[in-house]
Amino acid sequence: MEPNSHNSSIEKLAHKLKCRWPAIEKSLRSTEAKRKNLSSLLNQDIKVNAEEWNEDWSIVAFGSIARNEWTAGSDLDWTLLVDGMASSGHFGMTQDIARRIEKAKYKGPGPAGVFGNMAFSHDIIHRIGGENDTNRNTTQRILLLLESTVIGGRADAHDRVIRGILALS
Repeated sequence: MEPNSHNSSIEKLAHKLKCRWPAIEKSLRSTEAKRKNLSSLLNQDIKVNAEEWNEDWSIVAFGSIARNEWTAGSDLDWTLLVDGMASSGHFGMTQDIARRIEKAKYKGPGPAGVFGNMAFSHDIIHRIGGENDTNRNTTQRILLLLESTVIGGRADAHDRVIRGILALS
């Protein structure tokens, strides 16, 4: 693998060591293809209250697709991340995203309810610790920081929420 500005640390290490890891290369190619497919799938005609995409929300994925480790057995853990005023359209948008993902035959998120829905920045940023924090909230916060990527919409909301979490740390 030749390193370039988009390469991961693994690709840079492989180049430096002059070695190849075919399984990792395959996973990287698969991840790139899935991200392109999801971007195409999720960025067409999704609206909230007749508004086009704006900087207040992002569709964020976690796990293997964010770590560049997508395989045939991977599931798609995602959330509609809202960093702006709540809208009655967010619920319908979340349902539309779920339908599109299911129709495209992606393996959906697990039954725990942490993913496959929407999350609001206020809870993620301001309910850190104490009795107002929840396991779901903590999981989303940690995974936003450790392994998340935007798969639909604009990255503005995602980036602001991460900056907001880090500013409180």
